[in-house]
Amino acid sequence: MQRLKTPLEIFLWTIGILFGIVTLLFILSYFVFYVLFSSAPQDWGLRGVQLQDKPYLAGIDDLSPNAFVFATTGEDAPDYVITLDNTYFKWGDFRLNKLSLNSNVVGINDLVRLGKQHDTDLGMPETISINGQSCLSRGSFVFVRIKGKGPSMPYSDFTLASCEIPEGEVILPTIRLKSKVAFYENRQLNYDYLWKHNELISSQIKQAHSYNTNFVEPSLQVQLANDKDKFDIWWYYTDLTNHAKLIQVVHGDYMDEASSERNFVIGECRYKVGNTQIYLTDLTKDTAHWHFIDDFDSDDISDKCKMQILPYRLVKR
Repeated sequence: MQRLKTPLEIFLWTIGILFGIVTLLFILSYFVFYVLFSSAPQDWGLRGVQLQDKPYLAGIDDLSPNAFVFATTGEDAPDYVITLDNTYFKWGDFRLNKLSLNSNVVGINDLVRLGKQHDTDLGMPETISINGQSCLSRGSFVFVRIKGKGPSMPYSDFTLASCEIPEGEVILPTIRLKSKVAFYENRQLNYDYLWKHNELISSQIKQAHSYNTNFVEPSLQVQLANDKDKFDIWWYYTDLTNHAKLIQVVHGDYMDEASSERNFVIGECRYKVGNTQIYLTDLTKDTAHWHFIDDFDSDDISDKCKMQILPYRLVKR
């Protein structure tokens, strides 16, 4: 190794060594910080479980000592309990890493279709039976409180309102449809904000299977017999034996902003294209009861025009 000869060379060599040491210390400190804090929540609303949180966690079992609760500020009552690093707690037959607290309505896996992670342990069986209803453990769930009161969260105080179910079918008078995604809905529960137009649908079906038309094959439209207007199907509702009891439709131009103010005419009745949702019930091979509902609950639809018995046919899109 060549020896350093001049003071300048010695100075530069010393500076280089010091710079290397500083760089190494920075890397080591970053590594230690990452190891210690990478698994800790970065949201200031998250904090470790404290003594005052215990009443809110009643009904939850096997909770990790490293669990966190979410609260708007550190002094507020917790809104959620959360565990990290693939640790889970028990709530009834569920193994979860997140659960809302002090709530009368509990959603599980409700953000998965928006790209969020599952709340359920992916190691759970593929299906779980709740009150005799088979549900997909990785699907979405809604529970509502039917007894007791907060802040405690015993599983037995809640009942199933909705869950995702295995693939199903829609049995119509003239055709059978296959669906990749379906939901169970307990419409006997009197929670209006869970079900839009609750009275109409729930009067037809107390316990329903619902099918979003985006996952149903073949894709169909409803057409009035001898009429040019076609109606897009949004949802099918069946009883628990998969027989269709109700179809939710809108005019084919419902989503077209330019046509939203246009009227369409059926018999002596006029309806706004962009404001009217339609529900077909009492389905036969040829006719159905057509219920017309204004999106804004205005008085634009007269009483005589709120329901008509009309012919219909299903056509492929």
